[in-house]
Amino acid sequence: MAIGTPIFLGAAHQDSAATVVLTTGAASAAGNSIIVLASGSGTISTGQVSSITDTAGNSYTLGTSDSGGPATHSFRQALKSGAAALSAGDTITVNFDNAINNFIMAWSVPNLLAFDAGNNNKFTTNIGSIGWTITSATLAQASEIVFGWGFVDVGQADAFTADASWSGAQVDTSAGGLSPGAARTAYKITSSTSAVTWAPTMGTSRRWGTSITAYKEIIPAAGGGTMSMMGV
Repeated sequence: MAIGTPIFLGAAHQDSAATVVLTTGAASAAGNSIIVLASGSGTISTGQVSSITDTAGNSYTLGTSDSGGPATHSFRQALKSGAAALSAGDTITVNFDNAINNFIMAWSVPNLLAFDAGNNNKFTTNIGSIGWTITSATLAQASEIVFGWGFVDVGQADAFTADASWSGAQVDTSAGGLSPGAARTAYKITSSTSAVTWAPTMGTSRRWGTSITAYKEIIPAAGGGTMSMMGV
């Protein structure tokens, strides 16, 4: 079954709290997969996600956690495949290990099965550079969706140019406090098994990090049921 059009569920941020609650701005139908993107930054290793819950009682699988760089950016993506329905106005709650500049965003996507093991996660971070370029490994199958997730620490008002080859660009610049920042996301549904590059740019040099993760579609198996091809 082909991957459906992603629905953006919303974004939330806390500058000084370890628990971030996102109130959904759209509904997620029963059976869709819900993807939660989480990040944080600070002078120590922060932003590590310890748990995710939601109003419907869905149990999320946490992907690989990555951190590093001059601002110690941390990224984690989580997935609930075949989730129970969420209505607009329901909540998704993410618990971080530390209370420093934590962002979350969430998407609902029809016909997703699992992470692509070969593309979970690719991560980069830098300072003094205007490029966010990050490239996946070779994809495992010809129909996958790849989500990019970028976070700027103390760069809320920077000019930003999206990668025009990606879709559904979203931004959260609600961060305040001591470390105003901005989080951005976009997705690309692939049509080949080639590697995929996400390459937006910023206007000035800030501390930034990006993450990229691929998800497999549901493939009908011979004789019924579903199967997936593993990542490489």
